[in-house]
Amino acid sequence: MAATDPAPRGVAAAAGVTQGRLTLVTVPPSFAAPLGMRGGERTLVHHHRELGPAGETRRHAVTYLSPHAVARNPELADLRERVAVRDLDLAPLERWLERARAQGRTVETLTMTRTTHPPVPAASAACGLTVRRALYDSAGRLLALTDLAFPAWDRLTFHRDRTADAFRVM
Repeated sequence: MAATDPAPRGVAAAAGVTQGRLTLVTVPPSFAAPLGMRGGERTLVHHHRELGPAGETRRHAVTYLSPHAVARNPELADLRERVAVRDLDLAPLERWLERARAQGRTVETLTMTRTTHPPVPAASAACGLTVRRALYDSAGRLLALTDLAFPAWDRLTFHRDRTADAFRVM
């Protein structure tokens, strides 16, 4: 994947650090068609990582934004033009995602992978919980695809109610 990759922006969180960055990449082929893209096209990708107190990754989310959604929304189009800016303010993207979730429909697929033997360090990222989240607008157009990974989990509790637009993993 080709990427313009500014340094991550860290924000202190209760249990550790939250990092966010925005890149412009060529998406994997499995994402191109659902996002309405042709091979070689690039789009905005938001990376969000939550680190635990010891620096371990507790949650890592990668959101691929539909180029059509980016083109239709001035906030996102502006971010696309400024993606290489160091310490880029991601608040406009976060506000847009919240509005899109509130007005649209979210579909989530959860996958839990368990090993029966101690994982090899290089393979440890393949174990854990992953969530594929698809965000659609009210007309049924795909706006964004997100892959969430929870690589270091011991116990999970899923909570979802009708007023929430996502699972809360505790």
